[in-house]
Amino acid sequence: MSPPEHPQTASMQGKTAVISGSSAGIGAAIAIELSARGANIVLNFPFPHLQTECEQIGAKLHTPWIAVCADLSTVSGPATLVSAAVTRFKQIDILVSNAGMVPLGPLGEADADTWDRALNLNSRGAFLLVKAALPHLTPFEPRATKPSSATAATGGGSRIIIVASVASRMPEVNQSIYAASKGTLDAMIRVWAKELPPLYGCTVNAVAPGPISTETFLKNISPHFDMVKQDLDQRTPVEGAFGDVKDVAWTVAFLAEERSRWINGEYILLTGGSIYDSHDPANNTIPLLIPPQTALFDSTGLQCSQFVLAVLTQQSDEDFGQLGRSLEATPILALLDQLAEALVGGVRRDGQAGAEHVHDLHRQVDARAGHVQTHAEVGAGEEGGVLARREPGGEDRDAGQLAFDAKLLDLLLILGLLGALAGDDGQDRGPADAA
Repeated sequence: MSPPEHPQTASMQGKTAVISGSSAGIGAAIAIELSARGANIVLNFPFPHLQTECEQIGAKLHTPWIAVCADLSTVSGPATLVSAAVTRFKQIDILVSNAGMVPLGPLGEADADTWDRALNLNSRGAFLLVKAALPHLTPFEPRATKPSSATAATGGGSRIIIVASVASRMPEVNQSIYAASKGTLDAMIRVWAKELPPLYGCTVNAVAPGPISTETFLKNISPHFDMVKQDLDQRTPVEGAFGDVKDVAWTVAFLAEERSRWINGEYILLTGGSIYDSHDPANNTIPLLIPPQTALFDSTGLQCSQFVLAVLTQQSDEDFGQLGRSLEATPILALLDQLAEALVGGVRRDGQAGAEHVHDLHRQVDARAGHVQTHAEVGAGEEGGVLARREPGGEDRDAGQLAFDAKLLDLLLILGLLGALAGDDGQDRGPADAA
């Protein structure tokens, strides 16, 4: 399913949009979308040899445009871009900070030069660009001097939109530098969304693309393309493993519209649902192990699907650890709850046959119980009790592993109790008997 073409409206007629890093990819798509809605466009390319490529993007636009050579990783680059925009179009109504780089690699091979280049472009570049643009944003009367309804009536004000990344909140391995650079940007966005609107009449929002089929992304995954695509196909509820640059462009355009004046401080994930909660450190990896089309239990409500046994008894150490790090991965925690409830119900219905199944499952789960230590300490945290524990080697167990451990321990206890109950005579027992 392809994203819709631009709407060819005039909703941004007379406005000026500055888009950093717009000679290709996401930035170019944003420029084309905003131009289709009537905005004047200031394109940006970092190096002279990219001028022709950038001008080819300009040739696709429907409105007046200029292309500015400015390296946003330098101290002077952001000011150069803003100055050229104001010289040509007088003011800035829409500012899109998109220029960035994606350094990947293990921490052990990282170097200070890559760190500096990434932070200078991804973090400092956006910081200096927004700062330079502030005096030239759409004229605005401070909120204290006029009724708040005036702004609501006009829908006016400028728009600052940052192209962030899911890596700032849900990083993967080999993203130490990239995630750090986007994390710095993420923190600044939160501050700006509170600080700037009352002073400059703007809104500040971010879009956080996930797997978008840009040239850079496809190059990075090329050694493992088939595996990554299959993985994302399973994880993504909507059609398509990869998003399109037009998906990002449309979201940016939506935030840039005057009618989006009440949207401020938002961080919009663009992942097709493969990642659906920006506060979930688990990165929603569970769908990789539990295909949505797999039934949890068969018609008897007792027999476990094979994938449940795999999760609990047959996963590799690495996969098991990955599951354990999922503090807020409610699918797996809910799965354990549902499994326990089904086991209780199954034993009550099926008597001895249910008891035999419980014993069999108990033995399989017990084979993996070495991964779970039963000793835990409860300490006081800011919001109540928190679990803290050390492995034999001394490393702290993270809260996600502890949450999973606790659920699995609950299940083991339930299995043990059911096995003991069924071992007497295998007959149906109610809560009073269990107690």
